[in-house]
Amino acid sequence: MEDKSAFVLSLCEEEKARLEALIKLCLEGLEGPDYLSAHNYQNALNRVNSTIRTLNRFEDKYYDDRQRYQKLMAIYEKDIASTDSENMKKYISGVLQVYKEKIERLNEIDPSANSQTNTGILEKAMLDLVSKKIKKFKIIFNKSEGVFLEISAKGRDIKLVSSFIKKDDLYSLQLGLLQKLGFELTKRNKLVCLLKNVDESSLDKLRFLLTRLVFDVYYFRHPARENFIEI
Repeated sequence: MEDKSAFVLSLCEEEKARLEALIKLCLEGLEGPDYLSAHNYQNALNRVNSTIRTLNRFEDKYYDDRQRYQKLMAIYEKDIASTDSENMKKYISGVLQVYKEKIERLNEIDPSANSQTNTGILEKAMLDLVSKKIKKFKIIFNKSEGVFLEISAKGRDIKLVSSFIKKDDLYSLQLGLLQKLGFELTKRNKLVCLLKNVDESSLDKLRFLLTRLVFDVYYFRHPARENFIEI
């Protein structure tokens, strides 16, 4: 089965490069810097970077540590290149060695062994739906505001339908990514996606689609006390 996480990550990396180029053009324009457009592009870039970070953390729980060590090493490497003091070079070399060893230890860990499967209520509901023990369930994100996602099964089809999506909750980049994964935005501003329930891979596909919705649309902005599963 195609690695859809890698697919979404590659799309985000492409969008990141595009936004960085647009920001550079705004700041180096012949008619002078366009700070407003650069600010808007930077906000979009921040969201893309957040999604990239989240996807990488799914695959490797030590991703943040690796990134931090690499950034620190880059700083120390610049310092060692700019100093003429042999004592300082010796000290910085020692610090660099420590970080290199930290990264090497992390590289010895299999990233796939770090991903943890949710075995709670949601996981059971998805498993029961795919195995046709139940016909549908809802993920309530905010009961007071009526924000939810309904997942239902009929025959060999699994259908995901969101509640009304507010305009401010879905940026063009997010919608584009979701559309590439099979989602459609209806005239009633609901996200709908159909997937086939044909083999054991259906559960993995369902998990993945729910993950994208949570991070691209709902993004954990609703209070925990308003979240629950309704079967």
